[in-house]
Amino acid sequence: MSQRIRKKAVFVGDAGVGKTTLLHYIHCGSFLDVSRTVLFLTRLSLKTCQTFLPAIYETRVSDVSVDGQEFEIAFWDSPGSPDYDRVRPLDYVSTDVFVLCFSVDQSDSLRNLREKWLPEVLYYCNDTYPTFLIVACRTDLRTDRVITEEFRKAGLKFVSFDEGEAFARGIGAFNYVECSCKRDKSTLDIFSEVARASLGSKRRIEKRECIIL
Repeated sequence: MSQRIRKKAVFVGDAGVGKTTLLHYIHCGSFLDVSRTVLFLTRLSLKTCQTFLPAIYETRVSDVSVDGQEFEIAFWDSPGSPDYDRVRPLDYVSTDVFVLCFSVDQSDSLRNLREKWLPEVLYYCNDTYPTFLIVACRTDLRTDRVITEEFRKAGLKFVSFDEGEAFARGIGAFNYVECSCKRDKSTLDIFSEVARASLGSKRRIEKRECIIL
């Protein structure tokens, strides 16, 4: 019997993009419906508001078999609220793969991966460039008739597959994955991709090397 490979994965991104729902689905196999309202209405100044279940440093450990290897992976759900900016980096210690998450209906959440979360992770990883997996959440919203109509009226657009993939490619991420916990689309694939990504070797950042943000 092969020995389990122990790895640590930290999920990072804005509050309310679906990190906690995704981790709940991976571990429990059920959809955690924490947002029963139209998700983007706060940006349209309408009366309904967005609701989500905040993460408070939740960690879960799961076993998974991938490509003939046994893994024991600790999944860390880091809170995206600015209230945790000073203590959140403590999560980053000894991390094997950072899972950067955004929601396809919130273009700001992808922009913040580039402008906030990637720089924060790189800063606390010092001279080592970590392994990244980029995950787009809530892809079912792209085909939701009510939401797509509201987007059309407001002149808004969903983040496309090509935009997410381009970001992942631009930062040298291990892979780009899209998922929908509500429709059980590619969600469990992320489990396997985290395991595969965790084996990636971290490379040292040379002083002359720059990362295009």
